[in-house]
Parts: sequence; C-alpha cells; structure tokens
Amino acid sequence: MDQLICHLIGDYFLQTNWMAVNKTKNIFAAALHCLTYALVFLAITQKPLQLLFIFTTHFIIDYSNVIKKWTEKSMTGREPYIVFVLSVVRDNSAHLFLNYLAIRFM
Repeated sequence: MDQLICHLIGDYFLQTNWMAVNKTKNIFAAALHCLTYALVFLAITQKPLQLLFIFTTHFIIDYSNVIKKWTEKSMTGREPYIVFVLSVVRDNSAHLFLNYLAIRFM
C-alpha cells in the first residue's frame, strides 16, 4: 500500500502540468519529474540502489513514451478513449511492477 501511495503522490499530485506536457520531448522536464517521483519513495526506502532503479525505470518509460506507443500500435482501429485509458493503465502497471521489484528484491 505504501508503494501505491508513493506512486500516486509522485506521478499525479507532484507532477506539474509543465512536466506532464514536456516529459516526452524535453530531457530536463523528464528528469525533474522522475527525480521528484523518486524522492517521494524516501518515505519507504532510503536504499540508493532502489531509488536509482525507480528513477531510471520511470525515466525510460516516461521519456521514451514506450507504453503509449506500444498501446497505440497494438490497439489500431479502436476508439481513441479506449486507447488512452488502456495506455494509462499499462503505464501505471509498469511503474508499479518495476517499483515493486526494486523494493522487494534490491
């Protein structure tokens, strides 16, 4: 539960509109968002390797926009709102799964 709360705070509450709009095209915006995101996890871990993994995986997913691109490609012909919702669900699932791996096994 702690991990989910950290994710929600870091990815939704603390992400500014500027970060959200620019994180796929501006490396500084992506890095700032991911740093802010990872720092929230200090509430549940102070292990540098875990925090680095959380930062790095979040950065790769958000900056590359890989989940959205994959969803759009795999859902060709679907209603745009379905593609959007599935993209958000897949994105959050990937972040949560990778964060879980970091916290559980590193």
